[in-house]
This record gives sequence, structure tokens and C-alpha cells, in this order.
Amino acid sequence: MDFEFKKEIIDFGKSLPNAKIYWRNDWQLLYFDLAGHFFALMNQKYLTFKNLPSTNLELREIYLFIIPGFHVNKKHWNSIVLDK
Repeated sequence: MDFEFKKEIIDFGKSLPNAKIYWRNDWQLLYFDLAGHFFALMNQKYLTFKNLPSTNLELREIYLFIIPGFHVNKKHWNSIVLDK
């Protein structure tokens, strides 16, 4: 995965009010937290994010690199494939 792209994702997450981003050793990924709830997860291969179910379906139909959420509820979460 491109380092600059990863940095842009992290910087955007940090720019959100009250958001925290930190490494979860137990899950081996970056954890994007807002008020004690995660809103995104990122490892070397996927950026997983929460969205409205109807929006998730629409995004999957438009973009081949967006798939149902990896290791989360596939109705409410999508994953962007970062690295094959």
C-alpha cells in the first residue's frame, strides 16, 4: 500500500472532532475511534468503514474495489481493497 495514501487516511481520521486513531495489537490493525465506538479499521490490505446499508450496496455496484466488510457485519460495513 502506498505510504502517502495511508497517511492521508490517518490524517483525515484525526481531523474529525474527538476522533482517535491507534494501533490495536490484539487485532493487528489501525483502529479509528469516535466516542468509544470504532468507525473504521485499516490493515495492510483493507480499509473497512461503516455506512448506511443502501449506500454500501450502491458503492459495491459502482466500484469493483469496494467489497462487503471484511470480518464485520456486511450489511453495515464495506471494505476498500487497498492491496491485492
